Amino acid sequence: MKRITGIVFFIILFTGWLTSKQMAITLDDLPFAYSPGLSEQARFSYFYRILDILDQYEIQTAGFVVGEQVSPRRYQCLLDFHNRGHIIANHTFSHPDLNNLSAGDFSEDIIKCNQVIEEFYNEVKYFRYPMLHRGNSIEKRDSVYDFLHRQGFIIASVSIDNDEYAFNKAYLDTLTYGDTAAADSIGEEYLAYMISISNYYDSLALELTGREINHILLLHMNYLNSVYLDDLIELLMKDGWEFLPFSEAIQDSVYLLPDNYIGTRGISWLERIQ
Repeated sequence: MKRITGIVFFIILFTGWLTSKQMAITLDDLPFAYSPGLSEQARFSYFYRILDILDQYEIQTAGFVVGEQVSPRRYQCLLDFHNRGHIIANHTFSHPDLNNLSAGDFSEDIIKCNQVIEEFYNEVKYFRYPMLHRGNSIEKRDSVYDFLHRQGFIIASVSIDNDEYAFNKAYLDTLTYGDTAAADSIGEEYLAYMISISNYYDSLALELTGREINHILLLHMNYLNSVYLDDLIELLMKDGWEFLPFSEAIQDSVYLLPDNYIGTRGISWLERIQ
């Protein structure tokens, strides 16, 4: 009986390996996400470490820029990001919360970011909402949708949302106190969490659509990922995930389904279409 159970388990496991789970990695808050206590040079160093990891695995991503964070010196980061084959996209100028703004003021902030990054736009330009907040009323949500459509933006939805930013904050805060053992523990928890949350949203996608979709993973251009992105990619691949370019993933028809959510939360696109 144990032998039969073992064989069945192996067949199930092997079948799982053959299932194609695909995702694109995207990075929010370029040029640098939350990184208090780090020098400007340290920020540049972690930015380029992340770029090197993406090069190593031949992963093409999209980076969503907060315009007010782009100084003349930091502009070089965007140039290098673009020159390595990645997409530069709009994440507003000041990273405002749409829940607290009018649709008009929010739209103006998007235009202001355009003025910083418009030379990087090709035939297609992408936009992502800060905190994934799309409006806490039907009128506000649909007004911004109409604005983005008129401006020719494609919304860069996220299927695999997560609390990676909280791990980054905890990791940096712990390092500030010199507790490297605690920081290592946070890093290990982060990796396990990301595998778990990725599979959760993959299961949700199967439940909602009856098929595997092209997932879009939200990460940030932060210090934590400069340390752990290599390990995360390896673990995801061992778990059966394959990586595809963001420009391909966003073409999945799942991202064209109606948005059924009105509220204050920033949530996965899969939760918005339920």
